[in-house]
Amino acid sequence: MNTQIRLGTSSFTADGWNGAFYTKGMKSVDYLSYYSSRFDTVEVDSTFYRSPTIEAVRNWALSRCEADFATPMKRRVKVCCVARNSSITWLFRRD
Repeated sequence: MNTQIRLGTSSFTADGWNGAFYTKGMKSVDYLSYYSSRFDTVEVDSTFYRSPTIEAVRNWALSRCEADFATPMKRRVKVCCVARNSSITWLFRRD
């Protein structure tokens, strides 16, 4: 069995990265392209808190990322349980 391990972070726009990870003065529109040349995945966690704008998704799509770069995105799901007759039913609702 072939196992693939990907290495990345939960964001590519963290505060303090400009001048530390990114070249000082690099434009934020170039962050994802640069990031993908160093890591092969990034978890887009901003989608957990709100749906991305069309412009943001367009910019991600137009970024010049490496061919095998992966971008899993978190999806907000509200989870609750309902107890009925001593059994528990899990309900999932997407916002």
